Amino acid sequence: MASRFAGLTLALLGLAAAAAAESCSSTAGSLMLQARRGLHKHAMSEVVTASMGLWTDDASTFQGGSCEYASASQGGLQSPSATSKYLESRAVCLANPAIYGNGVACGSCWKAQREGQGSMVVQIIGSHGGSNNLDCFFDAFNTIAGAHAGTFEVSLEPVECEVTGAGPVATVVDGDNAWYTRAIFSNLPHAVLAAWISVDGKATEMRRTSGATWEANLGGGGSVVGFKVSSSCSTSGPSPPTPTPSPTTPKLTTTTTTMATTTPAPTPSPTECAAPADDCRDAGCCQQAGQTCYEKDDFFAGCRSSCEPGSVNPADPEQYRTPWSCDIVGSSPAPAPIPTPSPVQPVPSPGPGPSGAFRTSEVGSSKDRLFEFVEVLTNQPVSGSKARAVQSSGGAAGGIVSESQGYGLLLAGTLLAAMGSDSDFGRVSELTYELFLGWRRMCELSAAGGSCQDDEGFQCGGGQYPCLPHWKFGEDLTQVVGKGAAPDGDVDALMGMLLAVLALEGTSREPAWLGEVGQWAYDTCKQFYLSSTVASHGTVADLWHAHLRGEETSMNPLGMVVALFGAMDHAAVLENDPKILELTQRFTGCARAAVYAAFRDGRGTRDMVGPNGLTTEKFVDSVAEDLSRRLVSADGTVLAPKAEAAAEPQKVSRKYRRNYKVDEKAMQDMFNRFDTDSSGKIDFEEFVELALELGIAPLEAEAVKAEMEHQEHKADLEAGPRGRVRRPRGSAGLSLARTYSNVAGLPWTSPSSSEATLRRSMSKPGFSNVSPALHSLCRVTSASQMPHRRRAKTKERRKRHNSSVSTADRAEAATSQAAQRSSIRSEGLEVRSIHCPMRWLLSLHLASLCAGRWSAERIRAWGRRESWKLGANYLPAHCANTFDLFDARWFDTTLLAAERELRIARAAGFSALRILLHEELFYRDGADFLDNVSKLLDVFHRQGMSTMLVLFDACWRPDSGEPGEDLYIPGVHNSASVQCPTHTVLRAFGQGEAWAKKRLHQYVTAVVGRFATDPRVAIWDIYNEPTMRQSEHLILPRLAAINGWAAGSYPEHWLLDGPKLNTILPLVRQAFEWAREVNPVQPLTTAVWDFPNSEDDEDVKEYKAAVNSEMVDLSDIISIHCYCSPDELEQHISELAAKGRGPVLVTEFMARPRNSTLTNSLPVLRRQGAWGYTWGLFQGRSNTHVPWNTWLDTELGMEGPWFHDVFYGNGTAYSEEELKEIWWHTTGSQLRL
Repeated sequence: MASRFAGLTLALLGLAAAAAAESCSSTAGSLMLQARRGLHKHAMSEVVTASMGLWTDDASTFQGGSCEYASASQGGLQSPSATSKYLESRAVCLANPAIYGNGVACGSCWKAQREGQGSMVVQIIGSHGGSNNLDCFFDAFNTIAGAHAGTFEVSLEPVECEVTGAGPVATVVDGDNAWYTRAIFSNLPHAVLAAWISVDGKATEMRRTSGATWEANLGGGGSVVGFKVSSSCSTSGPSPPTPTPSPTTPKLTTTTTTMATTTPAPTPSPTECAAPADDCRDAGCCQQAGQTCYEKDDFFAGCRSSCEPGSVNPADPEQYRTPWSCDIVGSSPAPAPIPTPSPVQPVPSPGPGPSGAFRTSEVGSSKDRLFEFVEVLTNQPVSGSKARAVQSSGGAAGGIVSESQGYGLLLAGTLLAAMGSDSDFGRVSELTYELFLGWRRMCELSAAGGSCQDDEGFQCGGGQYPCLPHWKFGEDLTQVVGKGAAPDGDVDALMGMLLAVLALEGTSREPAWLGEVGQWAYDTCKQFYLSSTVASHGTVADLWHAHLRGEETSMNPLGMVVALFGAMDHAAVLENDPKILELTQRFTGCARAAVYAAFRDGRGTRDMVGPNGLTTEKFVDSVAEDLSRRLVSADGTVLAPKAEAAAEPQKVSRKYRRNYKVDEKAMQDMFNRFDTDSSGKIDFEEFVELALELGIAPLEAEAVKAEMEHQEHKADLEAGPRGRVRRPRGSAGLSLARTYSNVAGLPWTSPSSSEATLRRSMSKPGFSNVSPALHSLCRVTSASQMPHRRRAKTKERRKRHNSSVSTADRAEAATSQAAQRSSIRSEGLEVRSIHCPMRWLLSLHLASLCAGRWSAERIRAWGRRESWKLGANYLPAHCANTFDLFDARWFDTTLLAAERELRIARAAGFSALRILLHEELFYRDGADFLDNVSKLLDVFHRQGMSTMLVLFDACWRPDSGEPGEDLYIPGVHNSASVQCPTHTVLRAFGQGEAWAKKRLHQYVTAVVGRFATDPRVAIWDIYNEPTMRQSEHLILPRLAAINGWAAGSYPEHWLLDGPKLNTILPLVRQAFEWAREVNPVQPLTTAVWDFPNSEDDEDVKEYKAAVNSEMVDLSDIISIHCYCSPDELEQHISELAAKGRGPVLVTEFMARPRNSTLTNSLPVLRRQGAWGYTWGLFQGRSNTHVPWNTWLDTELGMEGPWFHDVFYGNGTAYSEEELKEIWWHTTGSQLRL
């Protein structure tokens, strides 16, 4: 029994002495292993290292210790349970949760020693929530640490506790009735792992409620009471038992009982002999003929046909598989007939347990109710079958419905799991199986009518039947009479099956049907997960789909929230903490009142209050506001007044300023002239006329550009061969800039250079390809470029101007200009000055609008803003390539699948995605393709994913096949993946065909332009592995066999090796330029992936290094691919990080057979601050869980670990160890599975 409890906790208990019994030392060793885990110590020694801090120096706090030895309700330090010498000498400590183990460490003793200081044996009396393993009382802390405060490393060694002369003590703290008892055990050499209460010789196992407190539900009656406990190395039992004072209606009184060995109970009569699975120590005989009651140990004896001393019974549960002593207990008379179940008798209602929680007195009441349920509501309608059906009536029911059948199976499975030793166990087991057969028959009948779920294929019965049946069947259970889903019935049935299987598996009572039901339960779990189960009549599903489409929804949540609040209240009761209970009940009480008030006041949802009701979101907001006001009120019923909104500062009219000199009569005349209809208002058309006449109407960018070119040409003609020295006044460029400054309310600053100078300045590095709008709005100046005569005139004008401007105004203007220049330099621009007359323009990231690679400082600033991320290259499991991802035939399903899969990935710790796009989809679908990309980004954003979009790809198939053709090949890695662009378009681009260049140009600028400032897109990857030249050679043999090509031949338009590289590299350079034309605010990258290695010739090494260097120079942020060992990964990241260009992105890694795994790569990525993207996330049609060379032989994917991917298609992790590693590095705490 001790080992069972040890396995359920992270308790710390002591090792046995070397001379201890074998079973004792085995248990202690197991506990010591748990101790090392709790203390993060892996050395296999008996002494562990721990951290110790100071708890308190106030002894009154002993009364609050969670072990409850000195609980105030029991008399504090005067309680019989507080007689420990360690409490008296203040040698006590609190343990953190990893050690405390929900109370299993209560009463354990440890020798704590600080090297070079002191040592002391201390006892655990409670828990704390801090990070130290132990927090000790001041006296103990000072003795051990030699200090008055701080945290110190100490060694801990488990030891026996010294026991006072009184011996073991059981303090009964709640036992004033014959149905319930609660007790605390103390003054023991070790912590208590298990406990029993014995009433008239019949032992009942007790349960730990909290700390050192144990409880038991009794059957009533009895006159002699005692206790027995099991610790890591000892057992104590009741002898002599203590009689209670009432001979007729005995009650357990509050008393202190000394525990010793148990007095044997009288031998029972033959009619009371034990059933095969019962403990026969009390009965001393067996019901079944040929069996004898053999003792196993001090805690159990069982009925067996034979027994060999020292043998281990393989039928015993694993945790109880210990040697049998085989001593015969009592005698074994001829078996008496098995008694039939007695009629249902009234069961005395148990009194309330701790904190008022209701507890059933025994399983008998539930068993009787099950028998009554079966007798009244079920039958076996199918001739020759044991299938038991639950008949229903009322409402839409009648006949057999899945809700009632599922409830019956749940009732039977729950009781079976709770029974333990009971003479009717066999009967309940048989009823459970019969109800399961009824459920199975419903599933079999449903197959003919098709699945009622979103079909993922039949799972049960070897794939022949749906695991989730239709909802209604005829009374004879021969046909479906009502199609549709009833998920509540499905869940009940599934839970009933699971409880039955888990209760029986691995026990000596396994029935013959366990394997059948277990497989059905497993398949049902899978079916329930895979299918998007809908609610009754589809209401919830319809609303969910409407929500995904962005439509308004409105449905009341009353049933759910009432159940949730009730669950919260019950959980607080079980905490057995008055403060938690008070806080919880206040919150749930206020929340209930807020929800009910919303409906009562007409603020409910539309299904309850009509078309004027609130949407789901507005209903939640309304309840939240009400709740927040109730929580701060005195009793939660009267709402606190709403907080007054802060008054907006009033804007003072310009007419009250000291320099207001406007001719108001002239202004009124101007207004009347444009108010053509004399309405006293100027409408939009009138405003347009006004703006045109005043010359302040904004022009289209192309018009601005054309006018600027015209004026520049005109100025050049006027200047003649000596060059232009002055700009004609009143030009369109100046007028427009002055106009914008007036509209924006900014001071006008005259440009100090001509448009020609402006163009020369902007053609310098960092200012190429600036958009026409920016040309018209921003003027970059450089004093050194001014003609000499103009520079002199400028100085004269500035001198005259300065003489009329105050010193304070000049200082303010200088400070403002310096701040603007500083802001611009922080974005990586080195310019003398820049004047942007529109106020909103100052808020833009100007460097994003000015093409060219980001500066090192800017990319480092970007890296500081972004948190470290673990990402994945993602395709939903049902997609084989990008064409599948955007296929209109199932795109809605794709969105739902992505939502489900990414919810799993996000919970595991993933927070970034890399998605491949394809130009052929844009060429074919245009704006629809961009809209679908946006819908996917919505899904990714909702699940908290940062997204990198990839424009081009040089890997795998050169052609996309016929429209709608499925390129998928079973068992072949990335069998349907298509290069982008396909080789037909790529070859045309390389040959200078204008149509190909225009097509690719439009694709890049349209896609990047659509999402250039979209926060849902984090990074642009321009080209995936552009120098990939192995793909065509790897896939050629299989494609030649499929298509009947001659050996060694391939389509003429394919590009291989050198011709492919010589075509792609110019496209890479061009694509970067095209992307920068539309000024994205996100960084651009292309990964370095083909690193030089020792097997390369020198010229190959030089070529690879040159290409890699160019990829780095083109990219804003550096990225790499590395399916390599951790050492190589760290080397590559370190070399590129040394360039000082922000975090390195590892946009592809993890190929397990190549020693690139999550487990060994994540520590490197985290240490280097490099983002990592695994290739693949969910196993599916991409087949990336098998290796690359399955193109040559699919059998190569049958053995060994997965190549890529993290989850099975159903969401189960491929490796729990990897999942722990992900959690450790993404959340900072290890996931314990």
